[in-house]
Amino acid sequence: MYPQDNSDGRCLKIVPLPPITKDVVRATFVLTRGDLEKIKRRVLSKWEVVEESKSTVSSKPPNLSSFVVTCAYVTVCIAKAIHGVEREKDKFAFVFSADWRFRSELRIPDTYFGNCVWHNSVDADQLDFIKEEGVVLVAKRIHRKVKMLGQEAVIEGFSEFLDLIKQGVQIMIVAMSNRLGVYDTNFGFGKPSKVEITSLDRSSYQTLGLVESKDGSGGVEVGMVMNKHAMDLFATLFREGLCDDDESST
Repeated sequence: MYPQDNSDGRCLKIVPLPPITKDVVRATFVLTRGDLEKIKRRVLSKWEVVEESKSTVSSKPPNLSSFVVTCAYVTVCIAKAIHGVEREKDKFAFVFSADWRFRSELRIPDTYFGNCVWHNSVDADQLDFIKEEGVVLVAKRIHRKVKMLGQEAVIEGFSEFLDLIKQGVQIMIVAMSNRLGVYDTNFGFGKPSKVEITSLDRSSYQTLGLVESKDGSGGVEVGMVMNKHAMDLFATLFREGLCDDDESST
């Protein structure tokens, strides 16, 4: 909402952030259903072996969601790529959005027409993302955060997010979701042949855009905009991590 943009005090314009144009490229990476299953097996096989820097007891779950393993794998690849190009950047954080309409202590009525989406900061150690077993560490934290949604006040999540900004941490954030069915959208011109989130280059954070795979096979497409050198390194890490035949983490 930007009241200064129109006379009646309401506006639905896109967030007025200038595009990032300096030496950046846009790309889409695909995690197939087989890739996701491979990452899940790796993470679960080391769930009780890899120790976290923060003392938290978490029992091994029977399964992990595609959202958890996608975000863990991609954010670790992003962090290692950025750190590889800019060595001084070694502290990272991951933030995702969730619908709080039915999780909030505010008791929002069922008749409310709109959304109530807010950022949720994953409490992984800021150095976990660039560690050898980063995918396992981050996946455990994302899984735990998702399970805790609604158990903490909205204001707590707000404070955590502001603290990350003040600390100057490199924030990675999710746009969209792989469960929205965007490839089934049809406004009379047929279904889309390619879905991209055009605002990825207008964020002050490192944003990863998630949509379901076009072929409907259960995979995930991840769109990103990054510095050219970091993107090249990310592509290498992303590819090599999936080619490993052993159960090692990225």
